[in-house]
Amino acid sequence: MRSGALPPHRMTECQTSIWMSGHPAAMTSQQTTRCGVAGFKFRHGQARQSSHSVSATDEHLTAVNNLERHIKESLVRFQGIDAIIELRALVRQRGTDLIDQEQIFDGFWGTLKVVGQPDAFFGTMPQGKLVFRRGAWENWPLDLPEFSYDPRLPIIFSPYCATLLHEAVGHATEDDYLARSPLTATVGTQISHPELSVMDCPDIKYLPGSMTHDDCGIPSSSTTLIHRGVLVGDLAQDKGVWRRGDFRDLPLIRASNFIVREGPSNPHDWLQEKGYYVTTIDKGFWTPGTKRMRIMCGPTFALERALPIARRDWLMLEFDSLDLLSRIRAVGSDFTVDPHVHWCVKQNQAVPISLASPSLWVEGDRAL
Repeated sequence: MRSGALPPHRMTECQTSIWMSGHPAAMTSQQTTRCGVAGFKFRHGQARQSSHSVSATDEHLTAVNNLERHIKESLVRFQGIDAIIELRALVRQRGTDLIDQEQIFDGFWGTLKVVGQPDAFFGTMPQGKLVFRRGAWENWPLDLPEFSYDPRLPIIFSPYCATLLHEAVGHATEDDYLARSPLTATVGTQISHPELSVMDCPDIKYLPGSMTHDDCGIPSSSTTLIHRGVLVGDLAQDKGVWRRGDFRDLPLIRASNFIVREGPSNPHDWLQEKGYYVTTIDKGFWTPGTKRMRIMCGPTFALERALPIARRDWLMLEFDSLDLLSRIRAVGSDFTVDPHVHWCVKQNQAVPISLASPSLWVEGDRAL
């Protein structure tokens, strides 16, 4: 963090996390609340911050009670089935003394588990509507043999796999990583398919990463990172991208709502080729200063002539990030906002973000 990069400010936070699990008619619940104030300034060229805890406000406690009531009302429909729900909810309120406007998010997300059926993932969209992840795989059989992964075959990534490009592009365009980023030397050049455009969009309302101002009071703005396959932007310090894991942490440059724009291709046409279909990505890892990235895929199917022939619950894939971008063959027309809240970790600080993407078609490794 460069001296003088941020103005002196006072940041406040109230956040409650709720964990619930069990049968929909009798779920157990646990809450964790943290509230505090941090005072930030630069002194002798170094960032300095003092912080202390405070009590939750009546406004915050009311918001938590309202969300709990909404959760129970939303889950009533599942009380008549033999199912287990694992759920997390969040009420998050933040602000600074530089701007008279709080950044507020509340919502819940989780998994519905029914014996003999694939796990169903859900979350709340704007105005608290319950939405499930949907896709062709929902009707595919579970009792399939396990496949041995062949990196020469193409991969279809569903719209719930934006972590793939968040790791390849998002972190590598953050200002404090640019000096060593493999993307820095490619600015202004074609690095991917002309159907691919990628943005960071804090100004989309009601999503986990939405904010008019960042945690330091700097106005936030959308940034195009890749436009039609050309790397054109980065997450510079002045774009309102400073975020804290909690009020005790020093601010870091972070993504907000990571958006892959819709393309013109119909993903159903891709299923005819022999290859793999990744339904979700659970986790991603990028090694700063390198092109090395890994993703932990959720249920993944081997396809042949549009039919699933094998399945794996988990699959770890490794990529060269620039090579991965060059292997994108098509971008789907099925743009979807993932209803799940994602947690982006950097220097041991986790912040909530939203991911949205269409399906992506990545051809096999041509070097093998």
